[in-house]
Amino acid sequence: LVSVLKIEATNAGKSSIDWLTPAVVVGKRQSVSSSPARLLLRWGFRTTVSLLVGKLNVSDTQCGFKIFTPSAAKTLYNELNLKGWTHDVEVLYRANKLFQYPVREVPIQWEDKDGSKLVKSTGGVVGISFIMLCQVFWLRVAYKMRWWTVASLQDEE
Repeated sequence: LVSVLKIEATNAGKSSIDWLTPAVVVGKRQSVSSSPARLLLRWGFRTTVSLLVGKLNVSDTQCGFKIFTPSAAKTLYNELNLKGWTHDVEVLYRANKLFQYPVREVPIQWEDKDGSKLVKSTGGVVGISFIMLCQVFWLRVAYKMRWWTVASLQDEE
């Protein structure tokens, strides 16, 4: 996060880091232990997200490693519409498409553990994957049609 803020400060012609600057850092799993099925699911979801909502400057939206400056977290998590598995996509959509916050991806070491929460969910992998697909589609439609808005954006209009 510090390096992102340094880049933003330099780009703005400042000599010091401003912790009030909104910024997001997301991990990109560097895993050698992932099963082919997990890798296929990640690729499929990443491709679906990219096709439906566009590039989010992050290749692994579902990685749990995310760091936000306080101002970014407060704005991005304010009144989220999506709950559960796909809320990460909405947060990153807001960061990239609505607020143009700097979002950087950093490689992290990741080890998949047995006992996936996705596999144990009601509906299993197939059911949850279908729900996630529908939610990402709905996210795109709802923001495009302005059925969903963000309070701080409404205040600016």
